[in-house]
Amino acid sequence: MRINKLLGVCPVKTAGDFHKAARQYRNEKQLSQAEQLLAEALTKYPAHFGCLLEMGYVAYQLKDYAKAETYLRKAQSCNTKLSVSFYRTLAKVCIKTGKHEEGIQILRSGLKQYPDDEPTKNLLGDWENPNKKNIVDSPIEEFPKVDLNTLNKFVNYDEFLGWEPKPSYEIEGIPAEKMTRRTRQIDKDGTRYQPPAKQALQGPKIEFFGDSRCFCNEVNPDETFQYYLENDYGIGPCKNFGVGNYGADQALLRANRKLSGHGSIAVIVVQSLSLLRIGSVYKHYIERGNVWAVKPRFTLRGEDSLQLIMRPFIEKSELCNLQNYSDFFHQYDDHYKAFLAANSGNENKLLNTKSQEYLANLARGEQGKIFALLGREFCTLAKSRGCIDAFIIVDPYIRGVRGRQSNHEEVMRHLHHWFEQYAVPLYDFGNAWFAISDEERKLFSASSTHLSAAGNRFKADWIVHLLTQRGLLKNKRRAKYTYTNQNALIV
Repeated sequence: MRINKLLGVCPVKTAGDFHKAARQYRNEKQLSQAEQLLAEALTKYPAHFGCLLEMGYVAYQLKDYAKAETYLRKAQSCNTKLSVSFYRTLAKVCIKTGKHEEGIQILRSGLKQYPDDEPTKNLLGDWENPNKKNIVDSPIEEFPKVDLNTLNKFVNYDEFLGWEPKPSYEIEGIPAEKMTRRTRQIDKDGTRYQPPAKQALQGPKIEFFGDSRCFCNEVNPDETFQYYLENDYGIGPCKNFGVGNYGADQALLRANRKLSGHGSIAVIVVQSLSLLRIGSVYKHYIERGNVWAVKPRFTLRGEDSLQLIMRPFIEKSELCNLQNYSDFFHQYDDHYKAFLAANSGNENKLLNTKSQEYLANLARGEQGKIFALLGREFCTLAKSRGCIDAFIIVDPYIRGVRGRQSNHEEVMRHLHHWFEQYAVPLYDFGNAWFAISDEERKLFSASSTHLSAAGNRFKADWIVHLLTQRGLLKNKRRAKYTYTNQNALIV
C-alpha cells in the first residue's frame, strides 16, 4: 500500500495509522517525513510501542544513534516480546556508541529467544572475533593491529591466491555453539570431500570453481549440489573446488592451478557479489575486519585484455605490517574511496559497497567488462586443457529470504550485455530462485546468504536443465522441474 493511500484525504487518527504511515515512509527512504510524522504521533500517544520502535529505527537510519537508543529503550520498556531485528538494531546502536560488550550481551539475549536466527549468530561471531572487534570500536582505522597468536591460526594462507584450503584440513565455518556443526574436509587434490556416489556415474565429469555458493557453505558433504548431481542424476564425477570469499578472479587463478580438463566440463559458480571482489585487493575496505584477505586482481590492459596485479608480498608475517603497503592498496583497490567516504560519515547508497545499487553501478561499468573478460579467459583455459565445455553461473546476492528481484535483474542485465559482447556463456540462477514461492525460499535457505540441503538439491536440478540445454547429456536424464528457454522455473 502506498503512502498516499494510507493518508489519502482522510486525516491520520489512531496511533496505528501513524505507525503504518511512518513505516511506509521509512520503507521508501523518506526518513525526514517519517521522523516528522512520528514526532507528531508521540505527542499524542507517548507510550505507543509501534511508534516508539519506528522512531528508533528511523533515527538509526539517520545515524542519530543516541536518539535511536533512547526510543528503542522506551519501546523495550513497553513490550517484552521483541523481534529479532529489534535485538540486532539495538546491539548495532550500542556498538556505534562505543558500548561493545553491551552490544554483544544484547545479541546473546536475542539468541535466547531466537536460537536459530543465522544473521544474529553471524553478527555475534563477527563481533566476538578479536580482529573485527578492533575495527568495530574504531571504524576509521584502516589497518587494525593483527594479533600474532590469531594469525598463526590462518593455516589456509597462500602466497599467490591469498588463501586456499589445505588438503586434509577440517574447516569449521562457524563455531559449534553458534550453529549446527558442519565439518568440511578437503581432499588431497584440493576439492571438498563428498561421500562416494551410491549409483554408477555416467559422466560427464564436471569441475566446479567459485566462491562459497560453489563450495556450499553451511551444509554437510552429502548436501551439496555436486553431491546431488552424482546421486540423484548419476552425473559426474563432480569436483568441488569452491573457496569461501573468492572472487571470479581467484576462481580463474585456482582453475589455472587445479583444472584437469581432458574431456570434463568446467564451470564457475559465484554470487553477483563477485563484482565487488574482483575490484578488491584488501578486503577490509568492503568487509570490515577482513584484514587477512589480501588478494590478487586483474585490471584492464587496452580495450579487451587483462593484466594480473600480484599481491604486494609473499610472507604471511607481512599481514602484521599492512600499513607498509598502503600506497599499493590505494592504487589498486577500487573500493578505497568508498571506504573513506563511509568512515567520514558521507556514505550514501552508491557508496554502500554491498548495496544492489553499488553492484549495478559496477556491472554497467568497467568491473562488468572485467568480469566478462575473466569468463572469456576461463573458457579459453578450459579449451586449452581439453574440456568439452565451459560456462559461468551467477547466483543472486540475497540478504534474507525474499531478496530484491528487480535490483538483481538490473545487475544481470548489465552483465549479460558484457558477456554477450565477448561470447561467454552466462547463466543466472536468479531466474529460477525468484520463481519459487516465499515458503520454498525459506525451505531452500540455510541462512541469509547460503542454500540449505533442499536448496542445493533444487540447484542441482536446475544445472541438469542447463546441461541438457547445452547438449551435454546424451541419455534420458532430465531435470525434475520444468524451465523456460531463459532458464526460469515454470510454476
